[in-house]
Amino acid sequence: MKKLALIFIVFISSNAFSGTLVENAKITHLANISSGADGFYVQVDGSGTGPCSGGSVFFTVGNQPSSSIEALNRAVSIAMLAFTMDLNVQIHNYSSDNCAGASYIRITKTEF
Repeated sequence: MKKLALIFIVFISSNAFSGTLVENAKITHLANISSGADGFYVQVDGSGTGPCSGGSVFFTVGNQPSSSIEALNRAVSIAMLAFTMDLNVQIHNYSSDNCAGASYIRITKTEF
């Protein structure tokens, strides 16, 4: 029973610290990471909400599903489309609220 309670607490606490990094913001800058790591970063304007609004959000291969370079390539493609077409983005981190660990990006013409 104690093991089950511990697993439940760990599950709840890990989900409590993950979430949306930025929502309803526009990408103002897009660049690769120059530290030798596979990844890229976006800078978003302050029009959105979330802990990374008005700042930079980093995507690395290690934060992608199954540490997949293909998933990272899809994320950079979506980010470039959002940047080019001035679309709203939602960026999510599945493990924490750390702006250096984005895992997911979604775009829309209207606000989320």
